[in-house]
Amino acid sequence: MAGPAVRRRPLDPAAGRLRGRGGRAGVPGRALRAHHLGHRRRLAAGRGGGDALRVRRRASARGGRAPSRPPRRSGRRARGGGGRGGLLLAPRPTVDRRAGAAGLAPAPRPLPPGAGRRRGARAPAGLTLPARAVLYVHSSSGRYGADRQLLALASGLDPSRYRALALLPDEGPLAGDLRAAGVEVHARPLAVLRRALFTPAGVVRVAGRAVADAAALRRLIRERDVRLVHSNTSVTLGGAAGARAAGVPHVWSVREIYADFAGWWPAYRRVLLAGARALACSSEAVRAQFGADPRARVVHEGVAAATARRERAAARAELGLPDEGFVCAVLGRISAWEGQDVLARALAEPRLRELGAIGVVAGDAWPGEERHERALRALATELGLRDRLRLVGFRDDPDTVYGAADVVVVPSTRPDPLPNAALEAAAAGCCVVAAAHGGLPEIVRDGRTGVLVAPGDPAALARASGDLAAEPERRGALGAAAAADVAQRFSVTRLLERVQSLYDELLA
Repeated sequence: MAGPAVRRRPLDPAAGRLRGRGGRAGVPGRALRAHHLGHRRRLAAGRGGGDALRVRRRASARGGRAPSRPPRRSGRRARGGGGRGGLLLAPRPTVDRRAGAAGLAPAPRPLPPGAGRRRGARAPAGLTLPARAVLYVHSSSGRYGADRQLLALASGLDPSRYRALALLPDEGPLAGDLRAAGVEVHARPLAVLRRALFTPAGVVRVAGRAVADAAALRRLIRERDVRLVHSNTSVTLGGAAGARAAGVPHVWSVREIYADFAGWWPAYRRVLLAGARALACSSEAVRAQFGADPRARVVHEGVAAATARRERAAARAELGLPDEGFVCAVLGRISAWEGQDVLARALAEPRLRELGAIGVVAGDAWPGEERHERALRALATELGLRDRLRLVGFRDDPDTVYGAADVVVVPSTRPDPLPNAALEAAAAGCCVVAAAHGGLPEIVRDGRTGVLVAPGDPAALARASGDLAAEPERRGALGAAAAADVAQRFSVTRLLERVQSLYDELLA
């Protein structure tokens, strides 16, 4: 307390400000500024002013007369901005000392209204912070690899630390899966930079849509008190701009290798690095694109789907395949680089043609790119494969495809970052034959958990598959070793630990 005979000693420079606005007597403030609490972001920016934590209490002005309370400003913003706005703590409640004497600790004080909205603030001792909201921005709403990774992330967060929201481009199957897992979902068209749009006109069109995305995201971030934005693919542009406009950290998951866009890559690399506090790269092959930049780090994906194999006879009956015969399966979007055409050409090679081997293509093309499926069918006709190449479309029961296949092939013709098709097939105990580039060697250990072959080489794929057709015991051993290895190195639990540690770091 401070009486007439007690000399006032300031706690910090703000304590000496006794004159209020408009010439009225003020209250001796007690304020902790940014440099007292180590607000590194503000210090790094070199800005002055602003209190990291301000505690106000009623006090008597000089002369013993209580100061008049200035009228509350209407329309004052509760969030962010300049001035000396801070976290105002409620008056300390009276504690019954008898409770302490009896050994009963008072209940933790709840966080005062609005206090949880101060970004970057740490909870004082005894206060409980609510779970912080993370907004995931994603480029699709299907049930393919990156879609399943998002579902695993958003539904697996520790609810005492983080709360997930998702923004999708449309109301596809993923939206229903996320809602069923308790995730709040919003849908609106989003700017997505597909491969076909890597042209001057395409980039300009996508950039224009990204501006609209940023405005919508900024509103959503503020309305839902989002503390961090996580763009789940590097081809979704609005998340970075929206996070920047709202003043919250942004994380970019990079699941792409841009080897085919050498002319564009230097500029786009700068965009990615400038737009995120951290880049979560799905493999070392992806991270290598960013050189030694510390913002790029490897966060391996986890096996996010059921990993069982259906009984062979039932699986083959479901797909209309003969009980006997050697079957090679490829799962994933039909595209120019996933390698379905390599499998078709391998089936025409003497080694597999003599076996009467059958290829199963499980997947469909991106909307608007159905030409790739038409080209694959035309190639099968040209090679005379007839019913030895079966296109079964997208299957939401991959266990059926795994059970029907003797080997699962991943013959990507361009470097594949870390394909879920290989991860999930290996986790299910399938024998995987994959192209030796991109992130595939990080999944398949050649000769120990699968077989690697030269990329884009149908003859090499045919030889490796033909050898495995003659060695069923070896196929089984490789599949069992792959399942054990993937379970240890690519678990969803490990993925969630890495991602939430990253969030903790950025929000500290």
